[in-house]
Amino acid sequence: MDMNVSDKIRIVPSVLKGTLYAFIVLALCALVFSLLLVLTNQSEDSLKRSAYAIHALAALIGGFAAGRKSGAKGWSAGGITGLIYSIILYLAAFLGADRDLNLQLLFFAAGAFVAGALGGMLGVNTKKN
Repeated sequence: MDMNVSDKIRIVPSVLKGTLYAFIVLALCALVFSLLLVLTNQSEDSLKRSAYAIHALAALIGGFAAGRKSGAKGWSAGGITGLIYSIILYLAAFLGADRDLNLQLLFFAAGAFVAGALGGMLGVNTKKN
């Protein structure tokens, strides 16, 4: 079950690609929801659950891209992608909004790992031969 050197080398670009895809999805969804807020009379508080759904979707798609690119061990490539995605978001929240590490953020990271791993499992099985 140990990963050989070629598996480790293959996972790094896969995770980077998956993380990039996750942030592209996040940016597109944030743009759509920002337009919804501007064009309708909804408040930001009404979209709190949607924010978690957007993050789950971004981690899922990022994991899918990572798993598809890796070609093997999609769950690990996707899970690592979800973790890196959540760590980058935490660092942005910590540096930008002075948020502390709490249980909610740990659950968020676990959810991102699961969503990314699921995406990775789906992505590795769609790899074209």
